[in-house]
Amino acid sequence: MAQYDMVLRAHRLLTSGREEPGCVGVIDGRIAAVEPLDSRLEGRRVVDLGRTSSCSPGWSTPTCT
Repeated sequence: MAQYDMVLRAHRLLTSGREEPGCVGVIDGRIAAVEPLDSRLEGRRVVDLGRTSSCSPGWSTPTCT
């Protein structure tokens, strides 16, 4: 059963001035969780950003490149 609407998995998650692997759980278009990559959050849609992309959640517009 999906816990989140969408989960982003990133090997380069940029939060609080740090870069580390992590997952972002999204519910109703809002960030509901930011967890370590090995936490294995579940979502209806899961997007793996791979090793070369980065994600910066929490900005006015979340950015994933």
